[in-house]
Amino acid sequence: MNERGVSATIRSWAYREPQKGISTTITLWGIFIGWLFVIINASIQHVPWRDEVRAYTIAITSADLGALWQTLHQEGHPLLWYLLLRGLHAIAPYPVVLKIASLIIAACTGFIVTMKSPFRIWIRCLILMSEMMIFENSVLSRSYGMSVLCMFLFAWCYKKYRRKSLVLGSVLFLLANTNIPSAILAGVFLIFWLIDLWDDKSAEPFHQTSITYIKNAALAGLGIIICFLTVYPTTNAIAPINHASYNTITGLAHSIFLPSLSFYNITPSIAIPLMTSALLFATVSGVISHRASMVALASSLILLSLFFTMIFTGQYRHQNLWIGFLISIYWIQADRSNLNTHVTNRITIKSALEIIGLIACFTILCKQAENGYNFLRLERLIPCSQSENLAVYIQNHPKLSDAIIMIEPDNLNAALPYYLKNPLYLLRERTFRGYYNQTRNSIQSISILDILKRANSLQNSTKRPVIILLGNRLERLSKVQDLVTGPASIWTLHLIPSQIDLFFKSTAFLSSFRPALMGEEFDAYLFTPNRYRELMQHKISHYKSLQARG
Repeated sequence: MNERGVSATIRSWAYREPQKGISTTITLWGIFIGWLFVIINASIQHVPWRDEVRAYTIAITSADLGALWQTLHQEGHPLLWYLLLRGLHAIAPYPVVLKIASLIIAACTGFIVTMKSPFRIWIRCLILMSEMMIFENSVLSRSYGMSVLCMFLFAWCYKKYRRKSLVLGSVLFLLANTNIPSAILAGVFLIFWLIDLWDDKSAEPFHQTSITYIKNAALAGLGIIICFLTVYPTTNAIAPINHASYNTITGLAHSIFLPSLSFYNITPSIAIPLMTSALLFATVSGVISHRASMVALASSLILLSLFFTMIFTGQYRHQNLWIGFLISIYWIQADRSNLNTHVTNRITIKSALEIIGLIACFTILCKQAENGYNFLRLERLIPCSQSENLAVYIQNHPKLSDAIIMIEPDNLNAALPYYLKNPLYLLRERTFRGYYNQTRNSIQSISILDILKRANSLQNSTKRPVIILLGNRLERLSKVQDLVTGPASIWTLHLIPSQIDLFFKSTAFLSSFRPALMGEEFDAYLFTPNRYRELMQHKISHYKSLQARG
């Protein structure tokens, strides 16, 4: 079979959409509305967890934009998502705006994919069913949904605006200020655009369009600079820097030759990194006929792999940004007018590589669709956070309605402001606040006795009940242990058997709130001050008695 019978046919399965008629339009609207119904229903049932609520709390509690800017130096995230949440809260001061913001962005993204993308209907359905679209960037409320929206907007607008106006530069400006990996991808989009203009001989010479490109590049570059100035970590920040265990040479080698080690959440579960890395690199061959697309896909894969390996270990929410970039590049490639013009009478190496690249993309999309289904099913069984269940428990016990809540480790308190108005106390920062600062200035090591002393002090000064939440199960021990906990594993909880006994005698167990999909689970205890003071007085008396005898 010649290339027309193989390569062009495979491409047509992915790209060519039959001429749109009323039936096609109805089908597309049905797909979009059905998908929208699924994510809205999942969002209603979803329990926001700490990473979602933390951004909302920071956005609405910062005194002004200057204070917000300063806080974000420790967060590792640019301003855009926080500004959106702050603006929506000013219009409707209710926590539900967090979900509404995510759903609006997801709906816009889904509409563009369904109605505007150049892919076949079944490819659009695969994209919509992917974990990226049906859960991670729609049900979960994070800044990464804005990233995918910006990338798809760039792909949709590229053909029309690449030689005029500042539309594309504005989109890249916004993309750069959604999160750090997206700022990297904004730079790669600029490289792609430059090479594409340089290689395009079908229109006016490059020097005639370079002014427009320079203006857009300057705008996008400004966005990247603003992102850097916002997230550039202070010397004590713990969130932005999370170096992997590789040394520099090993890390570089893994990033370049085995990128699947950095993208382990988006590739099929195969135990051989070489095979999954080959799958990722194979996607580049699908656009082998276009140099700019090849350079963009290969460089984005390696740059993000380097970032995830050497600087910050990427989770799925970070890794799926590359899938959004992959779809965007194929989208632009499909929009090119010469997509199906290079047809010969024989199968060539280029056509074979294109087929391999398309099959690799289909494989990744199918894996993502499976992940999307699994996450929707799993969250119906296990909530992302147990914070809502704790809130229901407190509401059902009016005597606890004004209780002070203290939690160990501090980072597990971040989702509570979404459900509760109780004062939240940070043990390691010795202050009341709805989120912990990602800084090394906190108290690195505390003991069970420190927790009891602080609970006693708070109860004595406020006359309020004190609820103690422990993220790790507390069990009786026969010897001293140090439990590593908290963000970046920089905190320790000092466990001494006698102090554990004192804790159990000085508190009343309320309930265990476990499990949680995102690890936000804990056991709840009510501090009993009278019993604690009685026990401490007994210890003091016993100590004085021993001294007198000595």
